[in-house]
Amino acid sequence: MCSTTTKAKLKGSGPDGEEFFIKTISNEEIMWTADNEAKALELAGNMPGIVKCYKIFDRRHLEGKEKYVAFVLKFAEGGYLEGWCTNTHKDGTYSSHAQFFKFAEQMLTTVSRLHTELFVLHTDLHFKNWILDKEENLILCDFGCAQVLGEGGSVPPGTKVFYADMHSGPEMRYEDGKSFLDAKTVEEFDFKGDVFQLGFTLQCVLAQGKWIMKNPTPTNYGKALVDFLAWMKHEDKHARPTSTQALARLIELKGEWEATRGLPFLPDPTVLFAGENLTPQHSKLREFRQAYDQFFSNEITAEEKEFHNQMDELRADGLPVEVDKDGFQGTYVGQFNRKGQFNGRGVLLQKRSLFEGFFKNGQKFGAGREIKLSFGSPYIKVIQGTYADGGIAQGRFTETNCAMRKEQATQTIVRTYIYDNGVIVEEQNAEAKFLDGSSKTGKLESMVTIKA
Repeated sequence: MCSTTTKAKLKGSGPDGEEFFIKTISNEEIMWTADNEAKALELAGNMPGIVKCYKIFDRRHLEGKEKYVAFVLKFAEGGYLEGWCTNTHKDGTYSSHAQFFKFAEQMLTTVSRLHTELFVLHTDLHFKNWILDKEENLILCDFGCAQVLGEGGSVPPGTKVFYADMHSGPEMRYEDGKSFLDAKTVEEFDFKGDVFQLGFTLQCVLAQGKWIMKNPTPTNYGKALVDFLAWMKHEDKHARPTSTQALARLIELKGEWEATRGLPFLPDPTVLFAGENLTPQHSKLREFRQAYDQFFSNEITAEEKEFHNQMDELRADGLPVEVDKDGFQGTYVGQFNRKGQFNGRGVLLQKRSLFEGFFKNGQKFGAGREIKLSFGSPYIKVIQGTYADGGIAQGRFTETNCAMRKEQATQTIVRTYIYDNGVIVEEQNAEAKFLDGSSKTGKLESMVTIKA
């Protein structure tokens, strides 16, 4: 922080010579960060996952010359993690689960070793302080805010502030009305402060490089990761895990994901109806949906595999995703492709309908079932059929109109249509079933009368 970093080569090394990062600190107000950096890198500079420091030039003692401290650091070809995330997402591509687990495991492994082997507290963990090598492995840098606490150590209240609090846990807040340069700490904190910041960093990775600050974790990677990051960012420092505990849990989650990602996914519609603030329309849809079985099968068909790669997907599986794109507006649980589009199996709840079925590149594709409320109608529609590319209805569709009240004379009316590229080319005979148990088939004249 508050420093400059440039690239350099050894004098006379030629165009193919080794490159280095030169980090220079010259601002007198924050010169103390150079001492923090030097002390931490002398301890950790040869540890895997930490930027390697070759030499430190301290020029603060020179009279009549500019005073600065320069660090000669190993060059990392991959740039900053923030840039990697935003560049990856530039064309709309989302990072994969596998990439997230790789980054998260490397981060937690590095920070856990800092805490348990060297007793170093970093206090500035965000994705501008992680860089990537040419194999896209993460390297932690910028130790200007680091403190060596010792085993079981902590930072007491009243300590001169040495870190930024905007991405830190509540225990790391400053004195009210004071700035970074003159504030003191209010509450004791320890290594778990780093865990909170690392949870924030991983949230930003899932947000494709956005600094989401206090915004919620994106849910399109699944409830397990949302809950995991909420644990890492627990407001109560005593309920928050250590870095070692978080690493152990991450490895468990990774194992669970690897063991289940190739199995058939069964999106749960009840997730969309959770909570007490349901609209009247959603309450009706929830009640009616309970009469139906699971729409999806326990087998992945060959046709399904042709348009959805379940081994390389995003998946909202326990918390809904808010959606307003591709002509849909509502909440969704299900599978996505790496462009963030509905793809594969999904359940979509909109204002007056619940759709369960398959999607391809953001549009309905393949078999689907939609439960739909109609304005002013005493019936709920259940529409089933198959969609072609672009969400176009194709072939045979059935529309079952189900009475909303038990005392209605006509309990169900089933209409059948034949579609050709989204256009109805034939309407077949309708079938009605009545309250007295009788039924009738013929041309439909109204929702209560059928002509045989």
